Amino acid sequence: MKLIARSESRGIKPLSAAVALFGAALFAPNVALALPLINGDFENTSLAGNPAYYTLAAGSTAITGWTVGGQGIDYIKNYWQDASGNFSLDLSGTGSGSISQAFDTLAGHTYQVTFAMAGNPDDMTGPELVKQLRAVAANFNDVFQFHHDTSSNSRTNMGWIEQSFSFTALANQTTLSFESMESSAYGPALDNVRVADITRVPEPGTFALMGLGLAGLGLKRRKKA
Repeated sequence: MKLIARSESRGIKPLSAAVALFGAALFAPNVALALPLINGDFENTSLAGNPAYYTLAAGSTAITGWTVGGQGIDYIKNYWQDASGNFSLDLSGTGSGSISQAFDTLAGHTYQVTFAMAGNPDDMTGPELVKQLRAVAANFNDVFQFHHDTSSNSRTNMGWIEQSFSFTALANQTTLSFESMESSAYGPALDNVRVADITRVPEPGTFALMGLGLAGLGLKRRKKA
C-alpha cells in the first residue's frame, strides 16, 4: 500500500507533513555548546616561581576557578608529561584530595564532561598501581568512578586517556568535583577538563519558520476553497 498516493483537496496531508517536519527539526541534535567552566586545563594560577610541583592544601584557590579539598593535591608543572599545556594535577597531596568548581548550567539540560586521566607513576613498587578517581556532579545525583593502570607509565610517558560522562543539571549552577580514591600520596592525575551542553533543543528560527509555513498552507487552503 502506498501511503502517499492519496490526495486530499482540503490540504490535510500537506499540513500533517509540515508538522512532522517541524517535529524533526525541533528535536534535531545541536552542535555541543561549550560551557563557561573556567581554566579546565589548569594553566591559570596565582602561584609564582618555577618548581616541579606545588602541594596545595584544602581550601586553596591558587588554581584559578578551582577549590582544593580533602587532603590536598599536587599541582604539577615540570615534573611529568602533561596532557595539555604545562600543568596537570595529582589528586592526592598527602592523601586523598579533591578539586571542584561551580559553573552556570540550565536545569534539566544534559552536559557532557570530558577529561584526561593518568596516574602518578612514582609508586612502582606499591600495591596501588591502578589509580582511581571519582567524579561528582549535580549535588551527588551523578557519581562516576574511573581508573588508570600506571604499570607501564613513566614521567615522560604518562599514558593519558580521555574519559567522559554526562549528567543532568538540577539547578542554574552545578558543582563539578574530581576526587582521589587513593589513600597514599601517589594519586590519579587529571588534566584538560571540558564541559559541553549536549541537550537537544530547537534551532534558532525554527518556530518562526514553522509559523510561516503553516500560514502559507492555511492561505493555500482558503484559495482552494
